Amino acid sequence: MSVVQADTPTQVSIKTTALVQARRLEPGEVGFAQEEFADKSAAIGLSSEIEYFNQEFSPALRGIRNSSPEIAKWIEFQQRILASLAHQLDSQRAVLADLQPQLVSISATTMEFQSETSYDAGDTLEITLSLGEMLPTILLMGQVTEGSDADTGASTAAGSSTINIRFCNIRESDQEVLIRHIHRSQIQELQNARANRKTTVSGGGEQTAGGTDAVS
Repeated sequence: MSVVQADTPTQVSIKTTALVQARRLEPGEVGFAQEEFADKSAAIGLSSEIEYFNQEFSPALRGIRNSSPEIAKWIEFQQRILASLAHQLDSQRAVLADLQPQLVSISATTMEFQSETSYDAGDTLEITLSLGEMLPTILLMGQVTEGSDADTGASTAAGSSTINIRFCNIRESDQEVLIRHIHRSQIQELQNARANRKTTVSGGGEQTAGGTDAVS
């Protein structure tokens, strides 16, 4: 299991809806949190990671059902066992159920989100993050960066502050999930933009043709 020390921010980010649970780590907690991070993040993300990959590989499993039904039954049995164990290990996801979704700006190494709690630049936060039911729940550690509203005292509506963090600990598999999610979101945005342009051009063409006929 790999844990990435995410020191180099990436410039590729998207705005997306997420559930965010943040907790400030006291200076004396940081070292211990770093030591237990790999096991804790694996336990938190295991159940949702299983669900995510079940969805990813469901087409392949359908093919196995057709060609080798006994093997498919064995795979499905193992999936049920893993899911049961994972849900027993995972206690953090229940915390997210009480949170309201918010719009965040996220990349593979940075995130901007809203918080009713103020944080100082340099604070280390433990973040539990959910980007949707179809993606694994992610545990990461991040450091509040300078220039955040937590540092300047600026705030948004309803008393929330804009917090900017740079990830300092994130599992490699979780970072890959983020990268894939960002990539897919960008592709979807491009497809939507192209579809809108085609609709606009098509509509403009019809108006031009109508205008020409009228002059004739």
